[in-house]
Amino acid sequence: MVVFDGHPDVVPPDSPLQCTPSNLRLCRKLRPWQFANLSSVDMSVQQFMLEGGTLPSYQQSSIERVSRLSGNKGRHAGHESRGFTLAGSHISHYGCRARIGGPGPSCPQAGADDLHEALRLEPMINVTDRRETSGAMLEGFAARTEGRQPDFKLDAFEKQGRWGMQFAEFWPDLQTLELVLETYAMKEKQLDSVVKCAKLWVFPLHDGRQLEWNGKEEARVRWRGASEYGYDAELGMSWPSESSAALGEETPAIQWRPTTNDTQSGPAQEFVMKSLVFTRRRSVDATGI
Repeated sequence: MVVFDGHPDVVPPDSPLQCTPSNLRLCRKLRPWQFANLSSVDMSVQQFMLEGGTLPSYQQSSIERVSRLSGNKGRHAGHESRGFTLAGSHISHYGCRARIGGPGPSCPQAGADDLHEALRLEPMINVTDRRETSGAMLEGFAARTEGRQPDFKLDAFEKQGRWGMQFAEFWPDLQTLELVLETYAMKEKQLDSVVKCAKLWVFPLHDGRQLEWNGKEEARVRWRGASEYGYDAELGMSWPSESSAALGEETPAIQWRPTTNDTQSGPAQEFVMKSLVFTRRRSVDATGI
């Protein structure tokens, strides 16, 4: 099942396996036996939707919302599928394509001169888009390098928003997590910093298990879209005309969904994706996180 957790306007053309948590009509096309036999979920989401608390409902992270959509808790309890909202077999693979640093308040040039504006992502903190929490990712990396888990001194409410802790509750049977991080190609060096930190992340599960990076080098994909998008003007963002020439061509860029606007003047916007796979393993000590 492919889920786009965002505005319905960005969902690709109709498919019974493509839906959003806010619009279930596409997923409802699945027959009960099809829904019961789902074994993999692939979610695309912007960073601010991935981070967030669990209460109230509009602050639920994508991890929780998509889990409710796929009926993970019912599957874990062994419930049989009697309709769309109940469950069947376990979902063992979860793919999360997270868009960090755009589109959103962070423009393509942000972070080049100010570390507080650079890309960052940390699973054990509630939000990372505030200036006072902008150093959390590197703080977490330093702690894990020393063999300890970071303590961000969060209060009880803030701890609810740690998306890295939500797999245990909402995806208890997960065997594989594939995390695909995507941003503007201009920010690839910033993305590399996030990937380096992510290799030390662990996602606690129950019964002494956790999800750990499998140790394999990340996959890299570049893709090219239209030369401009509506969100650019809405956010007051501009796309530098010299950006494409600086990217290099060591990895051919994929052209995604060509549009009639591709004939516009100016270079196409380019994006880069890098993926890490986390697998279920026994934890020596998964407590105290």
